[in-house]
Amino acid sequence: SYGATFTYYVKDDYKTVQDKRREAEKDLVKSKSPIPTPSPKALFDENNEQVPYLVFTISDNEGSEVRKLFTKASKGINQTTWDLQYLWANPVRDRDTFDPAKQGSGRRGGMYVLPGTYQVKMDLVYNGQTENLVANQKFEVVKLQNEVLPAQNIQETTDFQEKLKELARVAMGTRAFHTELVQKVNNLEVAAVQTSGLPTSVLDDIRKYAQELKEIQWQLEGEQPVASYEEIQPDKMAVMERLGEIIYVHNQSMSAITQKQKDGYQILKDQLKPLIQKLYMIDDALKNKVEPLLNQYKAPWTTGRILEFKD
Repeated sequence: SYGATFTYYVKDDYKTVQDKRREAEKDLVKSKSPIPTPSPKALFDENNEQVPYLVFTISDNEGSEVRKLFTKASKGINQTTWDLQYLWANPVRDRDTFDPAKQGSGRRGGMYVLPGTYQVKMDLVYNGQTENLVANQKFEVVKLQNEVLPAQNIQETTDFQEKLKELARVAMGTRAFHTELVQKVNNLEVAAVQTSGLPTSVLDDIRKYAQELKEIQWQLEGEQPVASYEEIQPDKMAVMERLGEIIYVHNQSMSAITQKQKDGYQILKDQLKPLIQKLYMIDDALKNKVEPLLNQYKAPWTTGRILEFKD
């Protein structure tokens, strides 16, 4: 097994406003005293209060942050485990919410860190304030002696890993932005066909951008099989397919970085850059060309548009 397990002790019981109110009400019940009714605003604030939570910040020996883990601030002796992975910079979706009770178990991990000295500190977030409870404590990450051809140049591996992490962040963000633009264009088309007097040229432009986005989707995703990837015919690798292969090979080996990995990284960069530029141009055209005309002709609201009320 692998991982770094941190055992810690929380001395105090950090309570929310709701917890304190309910405890006070129990005392009033025991003394048979009247229980005051909280105002609607007080109840609203209680329901929207952030529960106290702990933040474990892991950094390397030079102080560069590697990962954050989150967990509820529970009184007593507790444990939390880091899976020895960097944070995987997946795009944030509309449905994502920050819940410290569900964030700390190694979810959304990415590539594994290299062996070496690391350090961890523990902070408390309570009532909107952050307090350091435990200063940096050092620990060692050691590798399993199971590699056949271990990398001799650790710095080269570290540098490649950092570049690959950044490329993956941008690639995944580009795919998410493409998905967002597809939905935006779909919404704009619906609004356009429901708007009286709108020039047909506007709808033509929207449909042109929709087609351009379909072409970009093919370059990003390529062929998507119905059941198994064995169905896919040999063809030029799409951006996300190539990224997945590079990351898979890197995560499965502690050997030196190969020339094929370096070549794949460069090819992926060259594939990605023009797609980012095309998406930027489409987004700019939608904001500065299409949406002003929809506002002018009083089209229904669509995501990202601010409507003005004019008497």
